[in-house]
Parts: sequence; C-alpha cells; structure tokens
Amino acid sequence: MRVEVDGALVYSWEDMFGALGVADSSWAQDLTNGRVLPAQSSLNTLSAAGGERAARVRDAYLTEAPRLAFELCYCSVYGECWRLRQRGLDSEREPVGVCEEDLKREILY
Repeated sequence: MRVEVDGALVYSWEDMFGALGVADSSWAQDLTNGRVLPAQSSLNTLSAAGGERAARVRDAYLTEAPRLAFELCYCSVYGECWRLRQRGLDSEREPVGVCEEDLKREILY
C-alpha cells in the first residue's frame, strides 16, 4: 500500500497523521500484506479514534481537493492482480500482471 499526503509519499501512519497536523493520534491498524480475504469481504486497514483526529483525517480525504491518496495492489487466489488507486471518492482499478514490492521502501503496510 502507498499513501500520499498533498502529493508527498509517507512511510508510516504516524507520518500521515503528522502531515495532516494530527497530534497524539489514537489509531489501530490491521496489516494487509499476506492476508487472504473471502470474496466480497473488506478489511479496515486503519481506524482512527473519534473527535478531532478522525475529523481531520475525514476532512483531508473527503474534500473537493482531497489531500490523501491511497494505492493498493492485490491478487486473487487464482493469481489475478489489480491495482486500486483512491483519492477522495474517486477510485480507479486496473488489472496488472503481478504486484511487485517496491524495493525503495515506498510501501506502507
């Protein structure tokens, strides 16, 4: 998974919260790497506690000019892979041959 704030890549959830001006973030994460999910299921990768922290993340994501962008590559158990790009409510999914780990450590998971 890749995460960008204002077009700049971040390498941890702490970096994302910091770039959004969220101090002392209370959050929980679930690792996506290596997970197998049944069809039509979902996984909450990140959950932020309510209040101002959650409001800042929501606002950064759901504004007319979203500050947050996410990219995720995933594969089916049949070896079919897709790349999903999400910016605000706009998403784009495309088939890819394989999900390759970025050797420059540009992946957040």
